[in-house]
Amino acid sequence: CHRTGLGGHDLLWYGVPDTPAELVRKAALLPLDRPLRKGFQYQSTMYVAAALAAERASGMPWDEMVRTRLL
Repeated sequence: CHRTGLGGHDLLWYGVPDTPAELVRKAALLPLDRPLRKGFQYQSTMYVAAALAAERASGMPWDEMVRTRLL
């Protein structure tokens, strides 16, 4: 869902060597553009957060989880 209140901050991740966990930690420090669930705002970094949550829930790395469970 793109209703976190965090606007587009694509320069947060584009071309940087940070790990996915570091990107999510940095996103947590950004100010919200809107209150939570008050409007749609596309946010690429939230896909990274979802992948990290899926890794933790499945107990396997993202690429392996996608390959074995989705493909």
